[in-house]
Amino acid sequence: MTPTGVAVTPDGKYVYVADTYRTLDGDIGVVDIIDTATNAIMKKVTVGGGPNGVAVSPDGGKIYVTNSNDGTVSVIDVATNIVATTVPAGLTPVGVAVSPDGKTVYVANSQSSTVSVIDTSTSTVSAILTGFNWPNGVAFTPDGKMVYVANWGSDELVGIDTGTNTIKTTVPVGRRPYAFGQFICSIP
Repeated sequence: MTPTGVAVTPDGKYVYVADTYRTLDGDIGVVDIIDTATNAIMKKVTVGGGPNGVAVSPDGGKIYVTNSNDGTVSVIDVATNIVATTVPAGLTPVGVAVSPDGKTVYVANSQSSTVSVIDTSTSTVSAILTGFNWPNGVAFTPDGKMVYVANWGSDELVGIDTGTNTIKTTVPVGRRPYAFGQFICSIP
């Protein structure tokens, strides 16, 4: 097993962990669902190959899983814990984040050096943003007006205005930023 991404539902009852099982026939992508009351795996959901990033919608109804080997995003319906749909992304999707209002999902596609924007109402890609260099991590500001992407290939953090989907800022950071998971928070 190779666990990678992890997300907790807003009510704290369940943890979703992306996991790749290595077999003689190849890799099998699953998401382990852990019940926090018992700290036991209650179910395994089969997703695409090489699951990596995991993000939960603000209402806790959907889980978004990037499948790096398949270039897709699996959308798990939390009520049934089955894959409701699979959305094409770019090459090697890694990081994933859901907007605070739950209307969009941004996916960092590492090998295609793009960011896919998924409209959650239709489960389709509404935009493909360019101008990145091996993006990996992605996170929203608490107000949802900006999303930041860690560019592993150019040692920088890129800020995107979500209203226009244009790059507004580029900040040099340390070498090879991966920035996996939620790396932006509000400070009281």
